[in-house]
Amino acid sequence: MAVGMSMWCHFKGNLMVLRAFVIGVRILLDLPKAIWTASASCDFQCSTGIRERYNAEMESVRSHILVSTPPLMPAHLTLNLLMVHRTVWIAVASLQDIRLFILAGSLQFLIAPYSFSAALMIGSILFLTMCLGHCATALALSRVPLPDWSFAVSYKFIMVFLLSDFIVSCYFAFISTMVAKPKLFPFRKTVEHMLYGSFNTKTYFLLVFLFCRGASINVAWLVCDAVLGLGAVVNNIVQQSPLSWEFLFYHVHRLQHLPVVYDQGHKAHHRLHDTTAFDAHLFSGSGFPEEWFLVFVDIMFLQVLGVPPPALTYRMLKYQLGNKETHQRKDKNHVGEQYHEDHHIIHRANFGFARPMLDMYLKTYKSDSKSVMFGTASFEMEETDVGMVKFKVRTPGFYDAGVSQTLPYWAVVFANSTGLTSAPVSAQ
Repeated sequence: MAVGMSMWCHFKGNLMVLRAFVIGVRILLDLPKAIWTASASCDFQCSTGIRERYNAEMESVRSHILVSTPPLMPAHLTLNLLMVHRTVWIAVASLQDIRLFILAGSLQFLIAPYSFSAALMIGSILFLTMCLGHCATALALSRVPLPDWSFAVSYKFIMVFLLSDFIVSCYFAFISTMVAKPKLFPFRKTVEHMLYGSFNTKTYFLLVFLFCRGASINVAWLVCDAVLGLGAVVNNIVQQSPLSWEFLFYHVHRLQHLPVVYDQGHKAHHRLHDTTAFDAHLFSGSGFPEEWFLVFVDIMFLQVLGVPPPALTYRMLKYQLGNKETHQRKDKNHVGEQYHEDHHIIHRANFGFARPMLDMYLKTYKSDSKSVMFGTASFEMEETDVGMVKFKVRTPGFYDAGVSQTLPYWAVVFANSTGLTSAPVSAQ
């Protein structure tokens, strides 16, 4: 009886979180589009009433979870069990039995029931913002006769891929980031980040590639995707809509940090204080256990559709470099903002991605500053006496805000050669 009641309470709690996701999106859609898309100098304003409605909804779901959730095991024990589960799931993946794989993976939701809603939200918004373009490319290239430059996923490929990623992380962590020298942590702390960070963020690849051993990946397909950039074009259209990563990520990130929900999901990404390149996940905003559904997305593309998974595309490999950049703490001589890096110290602030305006407006920016500089771009906010909030964005030229991470290869070359973009990478 007690077990049944506990399961029912968690089921209702997950529904409450998902309901808050839908309601929150509807509320935030009343904001001016510029608050999440502004890439050039502009002025706009919005009502404080939207903020009040949104924060009231966040407080409502927070209170419901705290009141209705039955007593749980300590957060550190939950995390330890999730790590054991992840290790077992990797072993099961090597058996390549889809029924056992799904069954073993589903045990995660018994250990951490609220990881279901967290994983579903992350999986949904990342499919919309990162994978729709991949679907378009797969459809466009399905009838194109491509040369066969294929290789099979093997243990050797997995080891080379993970080792290459680890070497790149070492470069960002010990030698240089794109904008500054990295902060060097004490030896013990560095080793912790190297070991746990890699476990948290890279076991995703072990699950996908171990299960898909023997599957064929055509490099010619990846080259066409990189050069033509159809996936990037679709993605950048999405980024100008309410489905944009900037818009959805803030909202989901707030929900990930709800009490109890946080302990059973996103806390795994925040287990270590501060952050390094080793803590950079494949998809922005999630390591284990929140990437559960995304594991099956990559497997579907590779095993069912017969095309390379999104994780291996030129666009997503660049995106991973951007995540290493924004997770690596810069040294004390760095002058610019460390927007996401600071989120790993002040966990209840800086929920956004590349633009601070949602954080500023909803009062979750790390300070109560009304003026923020991201590289050469400035964002100013003024509260009026008539219930309005005025924003002023000033930037010389085009504020990149991470857009170059999704440009096709030819567009990146053109932008770099003409100086059309000036990405404040450390602020992403």
